[in-house]
Order: sequence, then structure tokens, then C-alpha cells
Amino acid sequence: MWSGDRDGDVCEGLTDARIPLTGGGNIWLLTPKAGRDGHVEPSDIGEAGGLRGLSQTSSVSAAKEWSGTRLVAPKVRG
Repeated sequence: MWSGDRDGDVCEGLTDARIPLTGGGNIWLLTPKAGRDGHVEPSDIGEAGGLRGLSQTSSVSAAKEWSGTRLVAPKVRG
């Protein structure tokens, strides 16, 4: 998922992306790095994920101008 897909509304995008995750799973959110147009603060990503039942677990440098943040859905016990 790219943060620009939702005109900067990370919460709405995570809600839509969360729906098909059943039995656990993860979402990689790609955002521009700090100092780039469209950058999203990691704290905002963590807050948006938490509101949608997702945990922020790791971040990577996805490319020269992009960061990737992994958000994980809880595993369903059954």
C-alpha cells in the first residue's frame, strides 16, 4: 500500500487494507522519506495502525526516496 493512495489519510487506507486480512497477516505501507513531499511521521503510522487493530513492527529503507513500514494484524486463534 502506498500512502498517497488516500490523499494523505493513512487511517482510511489502513481500514480498507485491513478488511481482507483474516487469520493474521501484514501490510507494507510505503511512504516518502523524511524531507520529501508526502512524508508521514512514524508516530502517525503507528497511531493509525493501532486504531485499526494493527501493530507497527518494523521499518525498512525501500528505495532512495521511500520507506516501508510493516503493520501486522493479530493472529486469529481457533
